[in-house]
Amino acid sequence: MSTTVPHNHTPGTPARKGRWAATISLLAILIGLATGSTHSPPLSASAQLYQLYLPRVARPWSLYCPLAGASESASGPGPASQLSRARPDTIIRAHLADGTEYYVQRLGEDLVLNGEGYRFVGTNAHYLAGPFFPEDLMEEVISTLAGSGVDVVRVFVEPWCDLGRVLRMLDLGGLHGMRFILTLQDFYGKQDGWWFKSEYKTKGLPHIRNIVPLLADRPEVLMWELMNEPICPAEDANKACWDALHLWARVTSAEIKRLDPNHLVSAGTLRAGFKEQAIDTFRRVQALDTIDLVSVHGEGGKLSQGERALEQDIAHELGKPIYFGEVHIPGHDKQCQPLSATALDQRAQAIASDLDQLQALGIDGYLLWQFAYGGVDMGTHNQYFCGELEYFADDPAWQVLREHK
Repeated sequence: MSTTVPHNHTPGTPARKGRWAATISLLAILIGLATGSTHSPPLSASAQLYQLYLPRVARPWSLYCPLAGASESASGPGPASQLSRARPDTIIRAHLADGTEYYVQRLGEDLVLNGEGYRFVGTNAHYLAGPFFPEDLMEEVISTLAGSGVDVVRVFVEPWCDLGRVLRMLDLGGLHGMRFILTLQDFYGKQDGWWFKSEYKTKGLPHIRNIVPLLADRPEVLMWELMNEPICPAEDANKACWDALHLWARVTSAEIKRLDPNHLVSAGTLRAGFKEQAIDTFRRVQALDTIDLVSVHGEGGKLSQGERALEQDIAHELGKPIYFGEVHIPGHDKQCQPLSATALDQRAQAIASDLDQLQALGIDGYLLWQFAYGGVDMGTHNQYFCGELEYFADDPAWQVLREHK
């Protein structure tokens, strides 16, 4: 989007320091490389991001791909009521000095950290590792979110992302006690079923083999997601596509587990759907031994109504944790202005009601879609990072997250 939408946000710019370890790790990787649904879903927040941030073209993802580097058994329920809730240490990397275990693990339907129950709240900032958001603003975003009650940030790390930048992002997050969900692909850059049938073999698996070993010992990684919202679109919603999607999830999740035994893996799914084949495939994917958590995206502000969603029932049947990777609640209009004088406060109240119900409903994570940075000077034009479902730094929702830590 080439025009700036007016807004009264003036972000700061604190200084950023890189780390030698990140540089050394990146050089080692570079040296190694040198040598050697039956239903049609509504447009999700993730799909909308291309409309919000980029011109409408046939292949929008190509606009921010740099030319260089653009390669392409269920356990029983855990004792949730007996577990206290652990919080991350101020500096997660302290485990290097004292030997404490800082990888979040699964125990039945619960997440655990150092033997204590772990539940997280946070936000998406999908753009944080991508080349279309300036890296010199990354520290500002992470420090702002850390002070806003955020435990976990969900970020897309697709094949064209700079691995050195990803390492620096983890370093910054670790200093603020923050973890990341790293999403390896985005379905909305693929838009058809061929990815699941064959394309992942030449583009998805090489990406996994590049990035996963590099980050396998990083405690700032909470989990890997195979893809943002994998689904068979309407034109491919047949048995062959659903079977291919299941096979893709089995192969890629197994490869991640082979390369990285430390971290959790999720499919990154949107929802189970409405048609029999879609629901069956959702259940089969979540049932894989190499999938640790059930992912769901959906409308927020409804948990207090007490109705269990189908995805929650499936997670309980399988004895696995479930988390909301994206929570959608409108707050702004298309010009990024509040829908009304009370819209943002009402949205914050809806989030508070949801968070009050997480433990009772057995939900282990809750991530808002998403942090809105606002205007960015890109040199030749101004880019505006915002959307109808997003949250500026002064949104009252952040106070709700702080109060629920």
